[in-house]
Order: sequence, then C-alpha cells, then structure tokens
Amino acid sequence: MQGLSQDLRYGLRSLLRQPSFTIIAVLTLAIGIGATSAIFSVVDGVLLRPLPYVESERMVRLQPTKFNNASAKDYDDWRRQSTQFEQVAAYLGVSSFNLSGTNDPERIAGMRVSANLFPMLGAKPAVGRLFLEEEDRKGQGKVVLLSYGLWQRKFGGAQSVLNETIVLDNERFAIVGVMPKGFAFADDEAELWIPFAPDLEDMGRGNYFVSVVGKLKSGATIEQAQSDITGIARKLEALYPETNSGMGVVLVPLLESITGKLKLTLFILLGTVGFLLLIACTNVANLLLVRATGRRREIAVRMAHGATTRRIARQLLVESGLLALMGGVLGLIIAVVTTKTLLAIAPEDIPRLGEISVSGRVLFFTLTVSVVTGVLFGMVPAFQAGKANVQQVLKENSRGASGAKNRLRSALVVSEIAIALVLSVGAGLMVKSFVRLHSVNPGFETTNILSFSVTLPYSKYAQAQMPNAFNAATANFFSEALSKVAAVPGVTSVGVTSALPLSKENNWRYIHVEGSPFGTPQQYTGSNYRIVSTNYFASVGMQLLRGRGIDATDKFGSEAVVVVNSAFAKKFYPGMDPINQRFKMGTKPSDPEAWMRVVGVVADVHHTSLATVPVPELYRPYEQSMQREMQFAVRSNIAPELLAPAIRKQILTIDASIPIANVSTMQQLYDKSVAGPRFVLSLLASFSLVALLLAAIGLYGVLSFVVSQRTREMGIRSALGAQARQVLTLVMGEGLRLACVGVTIGLILALAMTRVMNRLLFETSTTDPLTFAVTAYALLTVTAIACYIPARRATRVNAMVAMRQE
Repeated sequence: MQGLSQDLRYGLRSLLRQPSFTIIAVLTLAIGIGATSAIFSVVDGVLLRPLPYVESERMVRLQPTKFNNASAKDYDDWRRQSTQFEQVAAYLGVSSFNLSGTNDPERIAGMRVSANLFPMLGAKPAVGRLFLEEEDRKGQGKVVLLSYGLWQRKFGGAQSVLNETIVLDNERFAIVGVMPKGFAFADDEAELWIPFAPDLEDMGRGNYFVSVVGKLKSGATIEQAQSDITGIARKLEALYPETNSGMGVVLVPLLESITGKLKLTLFILLGTVGFLLLIACTNVANLLLVRATGRRREIAVRMAHGATTRRIARQLLVESGLLALMGGVLGLIIAVVTTKTLLAIAPEDIPRLGEISVSGRVLFFTLTVSVVTGVLFGMVPAFQAGKANVQQVLKENSRGASGAKNRLRSALVVSEIAIALVLSVGAGLMVKSFVRLHSVNPGFETTNILSFSVTLPYSKYAQAQMPNAFNAATANFFSEALSKVAAVPGVTSVGVTSALPLSKENNWRYIHVEGSPFGTPQQYTGSNYRIVSTNYFASVGMQLLRGRGIDATDKFGSEAVVVVNSAFAKKFYPGMDPINQRFKMGTKPSDPEAWMRVVGVVADVHHTSLATVPVPELYRPYEQSMQREMQFAVRSNIAPELLAPAIRKQILTIDASIPIANVSTMQQLYDKSVAGPRFVLSLLASFSLVALLLAAIGLYGVLSFVVSQRTREMGIRSALGAQARQVLTLVMGEGLRLACVGVTIGLILALAMTRVMNRLLFETSTTDPLTFAVTAYALLTVTAIACYIPARRATRVNAMVAMRQE
C-alpha cells in the first residue's frame, strides 16, 4: 500500500508538471466517457431497466398475427380459456375526454382498462382504491382513477377528492382513487383511467381495437403459454372462420412490445459512442507514448538505480489510471448535461422517456468504463517501457532516440482514422437518407395551416359514432363550427376530416368492387377510409386529379359518393376510369353496406409517415358518415397560431362544454413526423464529427512528435540544399500514407458494419458509393490539413541551429 501511495503522489506531481498534456488527455477521455455514459443512460432507461411493475418479466403482450389489436370477444375467450396465465387483462389505446364543469373545458387524455389490469401490474393507488370487478361491466363503469398530476393540477392534491365527481363527455364519473406519482402504463400521456366495461353482445368479433396483456403463472414458460394460446386461436378459427380465419396469436414479452422498435437504433448509437471512446483511448495512448519517449532517460536512470520493470510499468499504469479517473469525473458531468440535452430534443414518441436518468447503474457503468479505459491505454506505454534497453538509452544524446518511424504509434493513428471513417460513413448515409425523406412530396401543404380536434360527447351525440348513422345534432354542430371558424378574420378556408395527414390514424375496411365475384375472406382486400367536408382538400392543399371533390349536395339521404386516391384507383380499377364506378365497403366481407359511387380522384397523401408508401384510401362526405371526433384544417393569410384564441371562443359559443384540443400547425405536424430520423441523424453526425476531429488531432500529434524528433535530419537536408517544398512533401507524405491506409481499412469495415443500418435508411443503400467516396475524400482533406501544420513547421527548421543542438 505504501508503494502504491508513493506511485499516486509521484504520478499526480508528474501530471501537474505537464498541464497542457494533462488537460488535453483528460478532455479527450471526458468526451469519450461522457458521450458513452449519456447514450448508455438512454439505453438503460429504455431497454435494460425492468418495467416498473411487480414481476414484469412474467408479463407478455398477446398480439394477433393479422391486426395490431384483438376484438373484445377474442379477448374474452382468451381470458376464460387459457390455462398458463395468472391474469389476462385488456386496455384500449389512449383516447381523449372532454373534462367540463370547471372554469374552462379541457381535453384530457385517458384510457379504458379492465378492472384486473392494475392489480396484475402490482400498482397501488396513492389515495383511495382501484376498480372493482363489478364496475367493469356494461353500464356500471361510471368511476374514474386520476393520475397524480391531474389530481394536483385540478384538485390541489386535496384528500377530499374521493367525495367528488367529474364530468367527462357530459357524463358524471365518481372519483374512486388517485394513482401514485410517476405511474404510467402503455402511454405516458394518460391522465385518467375508466373501466373498460365492454358490451360483448354489441361489439362484433371483427372489430379489432383491444390491446391484451397477460401475466404467466409462476413456473410457466412463454413456450408453454404460446402453445396454450395457439390451441385456443385454432378453436376460434374453426368456430368463427369469417373473422378468425388465419388469425394466430403471438406472445411478445411486454418490455419488447413497448421498446422493440427502438432496440436497433439505440444499440447502433451505443456502438457509435463505443467507437468514439475507442478513438479517445487511442489518442490518449498515443499521447502517453509520446510522453514516455520524452521520459526515456528518466525511466532508464530509475531502472539503473534498481527500479524493476514491474515497478516502472505500475507507475505508468497509475498515471494512466489518474488520467482515466479525472476523465471519468469530468465525463460524468458531461454525461449529465448531455442526457438532459438528449431528453430535451428527443422525439415525444420514445417510450419510457420519463425513466431515463443518470442512475446508479449509469454511475457504475461510468466508473467501469473509466477503469477499463485507464488500463487499456495505460498498458501500451507500460509495455513499451518494459522493453527499454537501459544502456542504449543512457548512451543516447539529449535529443532522444532516432527519428525512425514508430510502428505502434502509426498503427494507433491508422486505427483512429479507420474508426472515424466508419462513423462518418454511417452519418453520411443518414444525411443522404434524411435529405431523400425531406424531398418526398407529402401530398399536402404545410404553410399557414392550423389544425385542431373537436370531440363531441357520446351521451349528447350518441348516434354519431356509427359510420352510416345520421345525427342532426352532430351535423348541426360541425356545420355551424365550419361557418363560425370561416368567419374568423384571417381565415381563407376551413375543412374537417376524421384523420389529418401524418396523423398515423387509419381505419381499414374491406372493399368489394361492383361486378367482381364474392370470394373467401382471404381473397378480399381493403382500403383506409377517411371522412371529410367540403373545402377540406383545398384547405390542406390536396390536388384533385380527376372528377370533383366533396360538395354541398353530398348530404345524408342523397346518393352515397366517395373520392378515392390515386393508389386506390390503380389497385381496384387498373387501366380503367374510376369515375362513376361503384363499390361496397364494410368491416367484414358480408357487411350489407350501400353501394358508393366514385366521383373524384385526388393525389396520394402520406398519412402514416413520409417513409411509408401511400396505400389505397377513400374519402367520404362527413354528412353521409357521421363521426363524433373530427380534426379541423384552417388555412389563413396570417400566422396560423394567432387564430387559436378566436377559434376557441367561436367553438364555445356553439357548446360551452366542448374544448378544442391538439392545436398545432401543419408545419409542426410535419416536423414531428421526421423528428425520429432527425434525432438519430443529429447524434450520429455529432459523434462522427467529434471522432473526425479526434483522429485529426491524433495524426497531428504524431507528426508533430516526428518533426521534433527529426529536427537534426531536417536541418541536414536543408543544409544539403533541400527546398522547403521537398521537406513539406516528405512530412505530409508520411502523414497521408497513414491516412490512406486508415481510410482503406475504414472503407472495408464500413462496408461490413453499415449493413445493420438498413432499417434506419430511406431509399439509401448501405453501400452507397457516393457517400463512401465523399466521406473518404472529406476525411483525407481533414487529415491533410492536420498534416500540413507540422509539415509547414518542419520547413522552417534552421540548419545551423539544428546542428548546434547536436
């Protein structure tokens, strides 16, 4: 211990005597360790940390093979017939409720859940109780659980909240409990929960809207449960072939079902910062080698006085450990700041975003990384010191060893450049992919358009939920709303739709074209459908290609008409004029729906994402297909966000209990749709830029050392008549040779490693030759600049001064 204490004191004094070296080494390490720890904190919070539920490792999602969700009747059969599950629970995706009866009506995000869901999760209320089984039955679910945040915001955290009721969609719900702070399930936006209370008699088996999660029995394996649920699915397929034909069920671990889509992206980012850390370590190892070369005589004298090779190596490892420790402390600070920045710029749809933090696991990870990196880059100079020939070193002059190339230092620089090229190619591919994504025509305009949604309460506008039902109150509300919004100063056009572009909201229906034979359900194909008003196409800037749009004559009682998109026309009427053609639409092939006549064709619009190929879609007049929730598109000749207060007042004059929600400009919706690719691009570009700079600094450091070691040689060359240009070429040639070797190796590695990025790219090959060529050229340019500075200094060596120094 005493020897180690001496090594620590000596190492600290040695580092303080060379502050420039110490600062550069610590900063280099801090950048690598900080970036790695920050990305690990994201990976840990999203992928590695268990879900905050009791025995969450036993929980699985029951995923139908044909649809994203299950029908309520299928869920009921799974729950009653399964033998490998302790519990099977259901929930509906987040929806919104009109909270009225307060000063201003507000749209609140909430979820419907089965009564057994929260007990299965092991969740306990902070106040009150959870739902009772009898409350999860038709007509009995008029109770509500509040989130901790809503309780604080609307009720001031008062315990008396259990004696109160709230009005949701014009219906009163008794508050029975408050969930604990930070509780969330499936969607962080939900601020309240009400019982699912399904009406199994009215909910058709072909209506797929229920998410199902189960908890395996203790000791049961996922394979046993999969076999069990597959057997049930086959029974249902035999009993209900019309809706369940080909309908299997796959069990997916709950954590994977929530975060699976992000796994590849996050591990690519973690691998990227791992490479960045490796470059940082290589740089510091090179710095230590340069420093060790300058200390050759010091080390030789110590060995001549009896110091063993082991003791010298330990001393050098202690010094590298001190550097790593200081780099780790500073890196932790960088990690905290970087993590906060990542959370600020991260897309909203990243799951478990609220669980990301610099936790104890991240602290342990940072400490481990610091220790490992300290040993990693400290071993190189320690190993070199152990090979030193004491007598030879003591005989050398004060200028040190000869100017011959140091193969180890060169190898380290080559590896830095190769890794930097791999990262730069990855960033280059993302840049090209993002540019191509941005060049996609979304099919609508984004400037000067405000959007918002309005949802009418079921109790007051009950029939409006049925696709073919007419409700005068609903029709009157939206007609008056369109009229009043159009009268707001600055508004030039307004329309409504059931789903705005890029909203990811889709309603799928079977399509049966007139004249085609009926077939089995597997032979049917379908289309997404949307409900729109007159002026909607003009309001969002959709192009009418043929026929007409929706007009004022398309009302309930008149002939059912429809406008289809170009993809629909190509799919169902190839080589034909779709105008005046007829088809039927239904939730299943046997639905007795009315014939609808095609009156127009519009250009394709990207409704899911810019990267998704447009699919067949049809647009129905809103007065022929009522819906309680509609989204407004308001075109204006002023800044659209300025319209919101006036529009809100106009809606309240129609019904004082109806708030507007999801207020946003179309530009904001567009930006949100590309937020994910932009986030990944920003990180990859930032890390590759840092890697490129570190590689250039490493090459600069090596060449600077080479120049300082070859001062006498340069002086002799100058004395013998060498021109400055020849000296410049000599030094730069050495650096560029290293760069070319590094670039060659990097290109080979990039060809192999960028293939994992295929799922992240849009219309861009992972072996795109232009990206590889431009990246290699850019890296060679940067390294040429890094080579030029020490090479230029070499040309200024004074021959007489160099000779006198010898």
